[in-house]
Amino acid sequence: MPAPGTPESLSVAALFARGVYSFAMPETAYPAVDFSANADLISFLKAIPEGRYRRGVSYPRWYLLLVTVLGILSDCRSSGDLEAFAKRHREALNQALGLSF
Repeated sequence: MPAPGTPESLSVAALFARGVYSFAMPETAYPAVDFSANADLISFLKAIPEGRYRRGVSYPRWYLLLVTVLGILSDCRSSGDLEAFAKRHREALNQALGLSF
């Protein structure tokens, strides 16, 4: 059993509080996305690089992210909530965006 107060005996939260771990991100010279004032949410989401493999991809990444953002803003708290939100609002989103998913 580790001695009290050693990193092996502390929780992850305690390790972050003591500065053993950190969330520091390296600074980049250029932003990955243009944050101009004229950009809208969909343009921003479309600029995020695709990380999925093509096999089995049914919906564009930007659409999934948009539904996720809208669901979270509508107080969805789980993946099940997001799924129900997407099903409930699919027709309205398709109509508003001119899509046919």
